[in-house]
Amino acid sequence: MLINDWNNQSQRYELHDGLGGEFILIADEHFNDIQVNISESTVQVPTNVYNREETVLRDILFTEELDKVFKLNYDADQTLTWQYFGSYTGFFRNYPGVEWETDQNGLDLYDCRNQGWYIRAATSPKNMVILVDTSGSMLGLRNDIAKHTVQTLIKTLGDDDFFNVITFNDTTLYLEACFNDTLVQANSDNKNRVQQNLDNIRPQNIANIQNALEKAFELLEKFNTNDKGAGCNQAIMLITDGATDEYESVFAKYNADKHVRLFTYVIGREVDYSEKVRGMACKNKGYFTQIKTIADVQENVSKYIHVLSRPMVINKTHDTVWTNVYMDQAVNEHPVNRTDLKQMLLKEGLALMTTVAQPVFNNKNKTLDQGILLGVVGVDVPVFELLKLTPPYKLGVNGYSFAVTNNGYLLFHPDIRPLYGPDDSLKTNYNSVDLAEVELSDERDELRTAMVNRTTGSLTMEVKLHLSNLQRATTRSHSYYYTDLKDTPFSLGIVLVNDYGQFIIEPNLSLKEGLKSLTEKPITLAAARQWIYCRLGSEEAQVMSKLERIVQYVNATETDDEEYIKKCNPDLIKQVLFDANMTLAVEEYWEAQFDNKESNIRTNGGPTDTTYQISNAEADDKTEMIDQTIGPGNGIVLQFVGTHGGLTRSNYNKMSRTPTDFLEENSNTIQEDYYTRAVELGKGRFLYSVPIVSSDSDIEDNNTLVTASSVVMVQEAAVAVAGIQFRTALLEEIFNNVTESCNGEGCRSCSELDIDCYLLDNSGYVVMSESTSDIGRAFSKIDGIIAADLSKEPDDIYRRIFITDFQAMCENADPGGSSASFLLDPFFSVTAYFKWWTHYFVLSLVQFSFYDWWYSGANAQPITRTHTFSYNPCDKVYTFFDHKPGKQSSNKTSIVSCDGCENECEKSYSVQEIPDSNLLLLVVDATCEFDSNITMFEPRKKEYNETERCERLQKQRHRTRPETCHAYHPLENPEDCGSGCNIQPSLILTITLAVYLACKHLQLFQTQ
Repeated sequence: MLINDWNNQSQRYELHDGLGGEFILIADEHFNDIQVNISESTVQVPTNVYNREETVLRDILFTEELDKVFKLNYDADQTLTWQYFGSYTGFFRNYPGVEWETDQNGLDLYDCRNQGWYIRAATSPKNMVILVDTSGSMLGLRNDIAKHTVQTLIKTLGDDDFFNVITFNDTTLYLEACFNDTLVQANSDNKNRVQQNLDNIRPQNIANIQNALEKAFELLEKFNTNDKGAGCNQAIMLITDGATDEYESVFAKYNADKHVRLFTYVIGREVDYSEKVRGMACKNKGYFTQIKTIADVQENVSKYIHVLSRPMVINKTHDTVWTNVYMDQAVNEHPVNRTDLKQMLLKEGLALMTTVAQPVFNNKNKTLDQGILLGVVGVDVPVFELLKLTPPYKLGVNGYSFAVTNNGYLLFHPDIRPLYGPDDSLKTNYNSVDLAEVELSDERDELRTAMVNRTTGSLTMEVKLHLSNLQRATTRSHSYYYTDLKDTPFSLGIVLVNDYGQFIIEPNLSLKEGLKSLTEKPITLAAARQWIYCRLGSEEAQVMSKLERIVQYVNATETDDEEYIKKCNPDLIKQVLFDANMTLAVEEYWEAQFDNKESNIRTNGGPTDTTYQISNAEADDKTEMIDQTIGPGNGIVLQFVGTHGGLTRSNYNKMSRTPTDFLEENSNTIQEDYYTRAVELGKGRFLYSVPIVSSDSDIEDNNTLVTASSVVMVQEAAVAVAGIQFRTALLEEIFNNVTESCNGEGCRSCSELDIDCYLLDNSGYVVMSESTSDIGRAFSKIDGIIAADLSKEPDDIYRRIFITDFQAMCENADPGGSSASFLLDPFFSVTAYFKWWTHYFVLSLVQFSFYDWWYSGANAQPITRTHTFSYNPCDKVYTFFDHKPGKQSSNKTSIVSCDGCENECEKSYSVQEIPDSNLLLLVVDATCEFDSNITMFEPRKKEYNETERCERLQKQRHRTRPETCHAYHPLENPEDCGSGCNIQPSLILTITLAVYLACKHLQLFQTQ
């Protein structure tokens, strides 16, 4: 039944007194704004389990007592998220309670016993060989059931497991040719590869089971001899429709000590030849089951898990396990706006989880030899909680943290990109991204090996990395620091940028003084959206903004309210209050500027004689012309400052009619592009940027906003970034006015029809053009031939950076001093500098000798392409352009031609760096037009031949095995091997203890 569901008589379903009735649900920000009930849990039963079966109902009732434990845990530690118990019978008790969703067919296919957290807690790692009968008797429905059984078995495997699939009739054949004579790690890519080949199975001939068994034993022996693979459980899964022999000679030769378990699955309703198959399983410490229909597959496959769990249960070992990263199931079941989900994934890590889990088993001595597993308890840990160990404000600009598993896979990293395509779909292999696939400069795996081995150390590397979601790239020097996370299989890495990333300013301000600065002009303030200043309960969180929480914290320190104080982050709050005090003086400057009034600017030391007035600058005619242009209401939309502590002050020009979403889209300051790129550009330079567009549909009119920002440095530390937003129409007007004012021989104006002028940023994107449709586009898509010449050595203006994206989805076409004063100069100079640098356009244009490189040409015809797309995982090579002002060639004049083009004219151009900015002025001959080869720098799929493809699939990078292994116990009773005996214990005290221990383990980890 579904909670809050109604039958046709408008009455609630009620199975008995313990179920039914209204279930109160309230949206809670701590649970991603999903509607939950923090007083009770809910129980989910999958479609393949009969929800009125006696043992299921009995155990559901017994486990109701867990609600008290769940609630006590949450009250004691409100950083906890989902707590749950998965039963061996198939039901799933989840806290807090939530309304579970079914699929489009009304089915609920979520079976907790097939989830990674359940299987990993219940079993030790395993090497598995799956044998599939493809003889002629397996035609039709049997073949479909067999393939579904293989698929379900593969889904139960995790990254610590190794496997292969062998088909057999009168011969044996590996299902994936690239995996011949080996076992491969059960990661997402390998599992998907094998499953894709299931449709190639064609039943024929007769079955030679003996040959298949010998092949499987030899493969396991070979793999174990080489000290590869799981190094723990060994299992053969035999899928057939019957056997006439138990092949005792085979087992005597290869498995006399029973170190390999045999699990057998008889397909079909007939039982004539099943007894021999059952005998093989029972004599080799395995399990026999018969699968009659596709609907029986999932329930029967999962039985092998409880057999493998027996040694651990008999040992009474409560091993704590941690899973790989995965998408929060509640978010999957309760869809949110896709834009919100993308924000949660890319910036905040809220929707990504790892689970800490423990097995729950029957401790009664009289059934100890049976190793009865009751289920698994788990507690979800959002990646966001792990990121709190390394908050952004402590790492500095462009610093970041990441964590890897014992397999070298990423738990979190800023370059994990789990979504793809126009609909932001979830990638199938998002949770098995290897560290080597994102830290591309670690070519010798030095960093990866050290972290997988869980050592502590540091190293420095020159790295290349992409920015802005694969739209820009740069190179820089990184220092890596790494260590293990105690009591977990993870290692933590911290990256600091050499030079500016090694320094931060420690705040030295009283809370009371900081609070005054924060509340004096709160209307312009915004705090970083997902930075946790105070962790509140659900009721408090719904009524208090972040700024109100900070205010409440300061008040709590004065009243000694320890209960509230312990909910907050004192270091971060102190930083924010310090930032508020530093930036308060900017408010008066903004007011004076837009009121066009002279104003005294206040610093920490009180009034000062520093004055600023926009209209009284001593300037020449050009500057006066610009003064008139940039006055209030004529283009300036927003002024802002973002600080190291996550605080943003802003001033929206009320005379502007242009809306801006800047604050909403850039709330996390030092993690945003405008901030990180301005710091990268360096002190004394202004970063100009426009929204990047990738298609004509993204192009808007000339109301597109330009963002100009500049870093504020104190000694060696970047403490803030100041900037303005203005319309591109303003930039175009200033640019045209300046270029038209050029007088003298050889002067040309960008308004003339036979030349095209562009302002390009340091990544090769168009910031200003006479054609508004070009703004935001990569210049390489406008003129690929000139773009290639601009990046040609030795006098390259742009350097090409090649980056391979191993997470790509390829489109397949179907046919010290005053604490405030040091911030003033950059703010005052934003507008003044904006006027000042335009003088350089005049100087640049005067130096151009247009007559020396002028040629004519013919018009080129536009190219139109239409495609429909599907997506598949692939590797994709990107070509990026990067110009480092002051470090590369600053000007160039050249002539280019198009070899093989119908129009053989030559095109001339000249380019010059705009000083103290990230811009270059490019002037191009517009009279020569030819096919500009706009696709030459498009990302391209990296192709591999068959040998290369197999080598990549087989390659096993360095990994470490889990520390514990439970593969054998002498007290194990192998008689329960599928005879029908089914013991159904249910011990609520055991489960309660396990839940308590799991939460305690998590709390100990969080206090490290």
